[in-house]
Amino acid sequence: MRPNRANDAACDRRPNVRPLCDASATVDRPLEAWRTLDRERIGPDVVATIRCALSDPVAILDGRWPGVRRGDAASAVGVAVRILRLAGLPSPVCDIAMSAVLVHAVKGDPAAALVLAHGLHVVARGHRDAARLNGCGRLWAAGPSRGPPDSRA
Repeated sequence: MRPNRANDAACDRRPNVRPLCDASATVDRPLEAWRTLDRERIGPDVVATIRCALSDPVAILDGRWPGVRRGDAASAVGVAVRILRLAGLPSPVCDIAMSAVLVHAVKGDPAAALVLAHGLHVVARGHRDAARLNGCGRLWAAGPSRGPPDSRA
């Protein structure tokens, strides 16, 4: 598993092949963006970088993971809820699951936004940056984003 592969200049480095996605340094650690970036900083470029990182051959041992890879929001929420209960936070597995949820929350999925808020509150417990994490969680709990900033009407 290479969760930080999106740090590469492109996700597909085969010669003479157009890159599948350009992930050129929009964020240093895309799978940590759900807990390190403020909501207003998560735009289309960050979401594209996260999707690129999630397209790597990573897997979470959950029967719903193929649905997550296909872009199913309910599967992403289900996996994330299970991971939040089981995994130590933060962890690479948690970052992968919550990144998939973040993609759906940014698109406006209310369940994804609530799970994201809950995850931020859980991570905030005992964290030195608890006030910021709780503040971000409250913003997501208030309602999902209405899509990336450039797609809002």
